[in-house]
Amino acid sequence: MKFYDQPCNKASTAVVHKHRQDDVFLVNCRGALPVFFHTEPQHLSDLDEADFSAILDCYREVATAQNTGSKTYCLKNIPWKFKSALEGFGEASPRTAGWIESCYAQTDSGYVLQVSDIPEQTLNEIQRVLSGNTLPEYARYRASLAFDKLANIARPPVFHCTVFNDTKHYYFYGKRHEHIPGIMLMEIARQAFYAHFYRFNHHTRESVNISILSFNCEFGNYLQSNYPLFVQVETLTRIVDGALRETQHLRATFIQRDMPACTIEMTGTLVSNKLFKKLRSTKPPATDAFSTICNETKTSALLHSACGRFFDGVLSVLSSSALIVQVSDLGESASLEGNCKFHLFTQHFGMIAGSGTFAPDDPRRKEGSLVVHITDWNKGAEARFKEFVKMDCFLIQPDEMLAEPTEGISSRGTEAQKSVA
Repeated sequence: MKFYDQPCNKASTAVVHKHRQDDVFLVNCRGALPVFFHTEPQHLSDLDEADFSAILDCYREVATAQNTGSKTYCLKNIPWKFKSALEGFGEASPRTAGWIESCYAQTDSGYVLQVSDIPEQTLNEIQRVLSGNTLPEYARYRASLAFDKLANIARPPVFHCTVFNDTKHYYFYGKRHEHIPGIMLMEIARQAFYAHFYRFNHHTRESVNISILSFNCEFGNYLQSNYPLFVQVETLTRIVDGALRETQHLRATFIQRDMPACTIEMTGTLVSNKLFKKLRSTKPPATDAFSTICNETKTSALLHSACGRFFDGVLSVLSSSALIVQVSDLGESASLEGNCKFHLFTQHFGMIAGSGTFAPDDPRRKEGSLVVHITDWNKGAEARFKEFVKMDCFLIQPDEMLAEPTEGISSRGTEAQKSVA
């Protein structure tokens, strides 16, 4: 897969909490690279040929004054040393010149690099002045994968990735934009926050989730679709209170053409996946009644009475405790009583089945319908029913509950939901 003429590898859907690859906007996710590192020769020899080659694509061996038997490697896009301040600083701005002075130490033989942990944005500004060389982002990605296998080399806990800006995306580019939509940048930041968290924390995606408490954006400039866009994420604060009582404050910086254009900060608290699912799976009050939102997604219902009768109809009204099914040919079974089994055939949640009792005297029953009071669910059915009510249904008023199912009920629910959104 290529993007901006560079090979790329998308982040996994699980890490960024998405179901489809089309909705993943992070590629070549990696950690920060050390500006230089010292290592024993045998440590690099433990790498396979591909990983060793990936490191040598970004680094070169340099000579140092130390004679310890270890080797020193420095990034190719920045000089290890230079002879004079004038040679190094050139036409650098005062800010860049200050960074160079803080990263290089003056010795008898000139200026020698002394800081191995330089933010990449700062490093890019220094390299333009001192060398003019650049490292392809994919080369950095491959080198990072190799460093992940070398536990003896320290690296700052900063996450980097390239944005996969899909200008044909069904949601964010439903219409043409002359810049990357701000709401898309928010989604990209959310994905990057999750990817950063799972990379640098001991928690796994299967055990822990993050519940977002706050989300703050500062847009300093428009971001363009015809230039590469990079994101870096770092943890600003981390407060731990117990095994899972943890809150983190993260910041994502969007960089285009070597300049920061947007920063987004998020505060989130750790939640176990078990609790996370419980918080999302809310059960509406038994008195609240719902109708399916769209007529195209009418839900078929099959009722099976204890006496062997089958009734095929359409679900018109539902609540957490009862179903009202419109049956085309009810005949003399309107006063049917006793136990029954029901099967609901939904478009997005498959078959939802359970048991109940017929309620012919329920005041909500209209001519041509059967009311079933729910008494039990098949395994896993109640959870799918809750999701069905939450995602494919909309609250109806008590007076509408007694009305025949019409186009008006469904369309009113759709319009009401749009107004809420």
